[in-house]
Amino acid sequence: MRKTLFEQFGGVKEELFPVLFGLCDLSLEMHEHGLKNIFCTDSRIISMGSVPGRTENDGPEAVRERARFQEKWSAVLQSGDPYYNPGCYREAGLEDAEFERWYQGDFS
Repeated sequence: MRKTLFEQFGGVKEELFPVLFGLCDLSLEMHEHGLKNIFCTDSRIISMGSVPGRTENDGPEAVRERARFQEKWSAVLQSGDPYYNPGCYREAGLEDAEFERWYQGDFS
């Protein structure tokens, strides 16, 4: 991603999504404006602000962050994230329905 484009969208909003969903949020914002992300298997993400212990997916902050993400993107999540590869969670042994409950939340 070009730096100018990253800056145009305000970068990763770490104040809202400090643990898990910062890049997902940025991708979906760009998608809303008609831009597309293309995955390059040779690319690497370098976090300049990494914090020890940020790998916890279900800790208290991660749970609050997931709720904020689900609230902001509920319409997109209900119809399916255009970027998420199901192979990522299937390889970890999760079924589609189990992942969807975790990722999408309860929209009933």
